[in-house]
Order: sequence, then C-alpha cells, then structure tokens
Amino acid sequence: MTPAGDQQVLNELRGTILRMVYHAREGHIPSAFSVVDILYTLYRYCLRVDPAHPDREDRDYFLLSKGHSGTALYPVLAHFGFFEADSLLQYCKPGSRFGGHPDALKVPGVEICSGSLGHGIAMGVGLGLGLRLKNITKKVVVLVGDGEMEEGSFWESIMMARNTGLTNLIVIADCNNSQGYSHPFDFIRILQSFDWATAEVNGHDVEALEATLRPLIHGPLTSPTFVAARTRKGHGIARFVGEHAWHRRTPTESELRECLEELK
Repeated sequence: MTPAGDQQVLNELRGTILRMVYHAREGHIPSAFSVVDILYTLYRYCLRVDPAHPDREDRDYFLLSKGHSGTALYPVLAHFGFFEADSLLQYCKPGSRFGGHPDALKVPGVEICSGSLGHGIAMGVGLGLGLRLKNITKKVVVLVGDGEMEEGSFWESIMMARNTGLTNLIVIADCNNSQGYSHPFDFIRILQSFDWATAEVNGHDVEALEATLRPLIHGPLTSPTFVAARTRKGHGIARFVGEHAWHRRTPTESELRECLEELK
C-alpha cells in the first residue's frame, strides 16, 4: 500500500504535472502519471544521491530512458531539493531549461539527454562498465517504457550486460501495457532466457516498490536485474486511464479544475 503521507505528496506531484502541461499546452500526462510513483519511491527511499551535490562521483545513477515522462521527473527532482520548484511552470516555454525531453546539460539531477527510445539502457550499460572499472560500487538504475523494449538496441544492451557480467545494472520497466496506440507483449520469460534476474511489482504501491527496489540498489547482485513495474497509464485520474486519446491531449481550463479537484 501507499502510506497516507506519501499519497498526499504524490497527489501534489500529479497536480504539478497537470499545471505544467496545461500552461505549456504540451506534454504526455498519462505517461507521466504512470511513472511518478516509481520516481518518488526511488528518490524518497532508494537512491543514494545528494541534491546539494548531484554530480558527486560516488552516487547511484538514475537514467530516465522514456524521456517523454520528464514531465514527472522534473517535479520529483524539485520536491527533493535539486532545484527550486518556482520555475516548473516555464516547462516547454522559450528559454526554459525544462524541455519536453530532459536535458542533462541544463537540469540538475538529470543524468542523460533522453527521448530517443531504446537508448537509455545502452547508456546504462556503459555507465555500469565505467563504474566497475573505477571500483565504484554504486548502482545504475534505468527506467524504460515497455514499448521501447521492442527496439533492437534494447536487446543488444541486454546481451551486452549479460555477456559482461554486469552486476550493478537494474532496469525498471514501466509496464503500462500501452505504447501510444498499441499493446506490447510480456518480456519476462525472454529476459529470463538471457540469464537476467527478474522481479515484478505493483508500480503504484510505494511500500511494495520500496521493498523490491531498495534491497536491489543497496545490496549485492549476482546478475543484471530487471523489474517489471505493473502500472496503469494515467493512474490517479479516472478519465485518463485506458483512454489513448489523452496520450498527447492537454486539458481545458474546466478539465484542469475537475482533475485537480479529483486529486483532493
């Protein structure tokens, strides 16, 4: 379950996402709502990072491969003190550092420039190998969408991680069973055939997420590890769930008021 205090913060984060997208007239609300519980749990309970010194070498690395969910990452980073939240409403405005896809050169706490789906895991493999060469024992955590797992580069990276015995890499898949306008298949059995360790968890249950992810990030691993986080696209607002038309829609003023009221 999700404790009441955490749920209150998550509702506030979803409200911020709504306001950002409404003012920008740009963004992917359902995709952001799908992952915000995962992001919050990682930064609240699991990742060993320092918001005051986001570039310190001995940190855990979090890579958001599904860059169109940057709309969720920005408010989470602001909530945990990586930067002030006042500028979030400049999202996708001219001159803003908060673009539709995250830019590692502009936003503190963002590790990679992402948005080209299927590339984040390859960057994660490279980071993992680099940390191993430096004898740094922290983890690399990559959040991918289940749709981008159909990219060839994803499976090349899966094989590379297995063949190099990469034991500091954790891949979390936002398994919302939707890739824009179609439905991907389940990859668990295939990943197991590649000798990856696998786990499944409710991606909207903070306690379950912490119980699954924290031991993986803080403890030793014997193989690269994949976690399927079962989610619902648009979770938190009834009108978004299962409605593909909302993938790129932005709310009207009245819809924004109704959604914010529902979050209360």
